[in-house]
Amino acid sequence: MTDRDRTATPELAELDPIDPDIALITDWLAHELSPEDEAAVERRLEEDFEFFEKVAPVMDFWHDPVLVSELTARAEADTNSRISA
Repeated sequence: MTDRDRTATPELAELDPIDPDIALITDWLAHELSPEDEAAVERRLEEDFEFFEKVAPVMDFWHDPVLVSELTARAEADTNSRISA
């Protein structure tokens, strides 16, 4: 995904810039990188512990969407109970 794609709408342009490491790991997870770039990300995951720690939550959520839906359901239930009160 290019920077142009990330700011294709005015709504996205108003958001804070995307962290380059988060954008990189998202592209890697989505298999949107060249084979050379994929290999470079894999090496970085193995060799750069700070990078790994930073992107690990993104990888966890990517691979466990059930958890995200459970969190969403709980948040919606909490919101609904607050509105009803």
